[in-house]
Amino acid sequence: MNYYARNWSQGKWANASDREAEDMVKRSVEAAWGCKLHKYADFDPVDFWAEASDRTAAFIEVKSRSVKSTTYPTVFLNMRKWSKLLDMAVCTAVPAYFFIVYQDCIKYINVELVDARNHGIGGTRHRVKSENDIEPVVLIPIKEMETLDKCLAD
Repeated sequence: MNYYARNWSQGKWANASDREAEDMVKRSVEAAWGCKLHKYADFDPVDFWAEASDRTAAFIEVKSRSVKSTTYPTVFLNMRKWSKLLDMAVCTAVPAYFFIVYQDCIKYINVELVDARNHGIGGTRHRVKSENDIEPVVLIPIKEMETLDKCLAD
């Protein structure tokens, strides 16, 4: 299913495939990193916070793409999401990560390593879900992202 054909139900921007990607990251990160991921409420700017040793260990935002990780040289993260993740990391000294689920693997990057000077406009001028379907984005080179050891094939 492409982006334009998605079903936006009950005023929520996440659909079943988004939830599946979040669940995959949750299970994979918990297994690979030995922590517990807790979901933030709908409409919060960030998807998860991780707990390890009774402390906040990370903040995590998850997106998914219906292509392989080698299809494009960059992936975009909305500027407002990047800014919120960076604020959380800087203010708490807890790392914040952007995860992306591709068809072939899960990639991630610490947002403090993202060069936000590499930015542009992302989204679509074709209204899909709201007037905000187009906005400033940070372009992240996929080659700078790590691959989660526990991938989709596991």
